[in-house]
Amino acid sequence: MGAARIGAFCAEWKAAGHEVRVITAAKQGLPQTLENPLSPEEVVAVDWPAPLGVEAGRSMSRAGWKRGLVRLYSSCFLWPDTKSAWIPRAVEAAKGMEADVIFASGHPISSLVAGSKIARLLGKPWVAELRDPWVANAYGLQPFGWRSRLDLAWQRRLQPDAWVVATPGMAGLLETQLDVRPEVILSGYDARRAPSEVSSPTLDIVHTGELYDGLRDPTVFLNGLAGLTAEERSQVRARFFGRDSGPLLPLVRSRGLEAMVEFGGQIDHGDSLRLQSEADVLLLLTPDRASESYVLPGKLFEYLGARRPIWVTGHPEGGAAKFVAERGLGDHLANAEAVTQALREALKHKPGWVPRPTGALEEALSRQHQALKLLDIFQRVTR
Repeated sequence: MGAARIGAFCAEWKAAGHEVRVITAAKQGLPQTLENPLSPEEVVAVDWPAPLGVEAGRSMSRAGWKRGLVRLYSSCFLWPDTKSAWIPRAVEAAKGMEADVIFASGHPISSLVAGSKIARLLGKPWVAELRDPWVANAYGLQPFGWRSRLDLAWQRRLQPDAWVVATPGMAGLLETQLDVRPEVILSGYDARRAPSEVSSPTLDIVHTGELYDGLRDPTVFLNGLAGLTAEERSQVRARFFGRDSGPLLPLVRSRGLEAMVEFGGQIDHGDSLRLQSEADVLLLLTPDRASESYVLPGKLFEYLGARRPIWVTGHPEGGAAKFVAERGLGDHLANAEAVTQALREALKHKPGWVPRPTGALEEALSRQHQALKLLDIFQRVTR
């Protein structure tokens, strides 16, 4: 399972006494850092022939022309996405299984197509989930207009027993596209996660997750760091954890930030959660584009569980920026000057903790609550 949301929900469903079986893809090209709440008997990892390797090519380490070639090839020859060869293998693996309801979550969209076929095979109802939009995706997975029109037509043909989306903005989008009213199931924060009491002598800013060129781009944040005085810089540490951080080194060096910016590389999910909880501030990088209004990254809810202030860069109308600002959980930093000012305000509280967010985390935003809401949908479609 490549999405933390799905593994977390499976754990909640098992805890509620339900039997869970998962069909997933082997060799997904993702680091195996997530905890798997299921036993080996409950997970079928299907081998499949990946036509282009399994990476779509969004990370900062891949040259722009290579990303363009991958997108052009996949748009012309692969439906619904680069994981299409997995679909018949997944359907084959489902033969003989028993289930009351089929749940398929995308991206990749191949999971939804496989889910619809498995539901027909077993004669069971099915629920389709979009964690990100299929059409009008903020990450530009299909940048060609003609392909988006085809994707919209294919999306209309799926017709699950219920649609689920991960954000309110996506609900409005899907209602416009399909004339259906989807259910909103947020990723939710882990209400059982205990806040840390560890405090750093310096202002400790942490970002966890992969960086995507032009999408999760730290340039604005780095420019804000560069606006600090030499004395202020000595009191700040910014740490990035995740794969493919190498291309950031020239950005850091060109601004003279080597002494205050660190790259920790890929780490286990458990270590990532610990570092988030121990940070003074958590950094969330989002695309600077209007289509980001549909998106609430799963990373946002992971950060909420740390109960630390969240700084969001990117479009001011982005889903994450509005969510954090409206609930008093952090700030949206629109430009380098705003970053510099926020850093100076945070430094006033050091040594010691930068104050925790003033906003309250409602129980309804918890992962546990959201997983049970999804269970209610499963029960409804099986009646």
